[in-house]
Amino acid sequence: MKEVDHTIQSAVEYIKYSLKNIYPDKEIDQFVYLILGHLAGYTRIDLHINKGKPVTRDNMAKIYVFTERLKRHRPIQYILGETEFYGLTFRVNDHVMIPRQETEELVDRVVKDCAGTGPCILDVGTGSGCIAVCLARNLPGAVIDACDISENALEVASGNAKLNNVGISFSLLDFLSAREEHFSQRYDILISNPPYVREKEKADMQPNVLNYEPEEALFVPDNNPLLWYGKIAYIGKQILKKPGVVYVEINESFGKEVKDIFQDEGYMQVRVIRDIHGKDRFVKGAWKSGS
Repeated sequence: MKEVDHTIQSAVEYIKYSLKNIYPDKEIDQFVYLILGHLAGYTRIDLHINKGKPVTRDNMAKIYVFTERLKRHRPIQYILGETEFYGLTFRVNDHVMIPRQETEELVDRVVKDCAGTGPCILDVGTGSGCIAVCLARNLPGAVIDACDISENALEVASGNAKLNNVGISFSLLDFLSAREEHFSQRYDILISNPPYVREKEKADMQPNVLNYEPEEALFVPDNNPLLWYGKIAYIGKQILKKPGVVYVEINESFGKEVKDIFQDEGYMQVRVIRDIHGKDRFVKGAWKSGS
């Protein structure tokens, strides 16, 4: 019998040895699962009880490449070209921000609030399209528009809509310069995970985020960190139905300030919502009436 050159065990040992002292052990274990699952469909069970299963030379060569990229702190999602979000698969590259767990909470809140309805929704700054696609998949009958300033991001988002078999109308738009006439209809919901990280917070960020993810999707000026929320509140008054609801993700440091912006613009029942870690992470408000 021909001797197997590479096995799950040898692949796992190579990845762990190469990345030790660079990442925490738990994160390395996650890399192992993601890489072997992506390349060969191996499960977590395989990694534990089927360690002698073969890994092809071609896949082992890819593991060498992936590991070298991880050493340079390139995000695993960009290396593999995909990630999971709210139970769906999304293609990602360095033109879009990698979807976060916190944003899954935002999606889940809208899905639960709108269960059994078919709302008309606008997703501002759609990026990978993760919010719009998940809402389309989980709210049958919903009509969803999504906009972004980046043509490259819209290409990714459009591909993700096709990948997940949903229909979404995407448009190229500089939302910060947008006017009412740029929108063809009125919406029940305006949702956004806009840029909200201050420039001065860069010093506290990990290199896999700072060196690879698109700055325009992350950062806002230190002297005007809430500019997106002011614009969302202003445009929302013009394009939301009555009643209409706005949902936004926020910087944990500015819960009260974002709430004040929407209240000052006339929104009702505005509240700050904490994420599963207990941090101020979302603001929800009703335009004129509603919950």
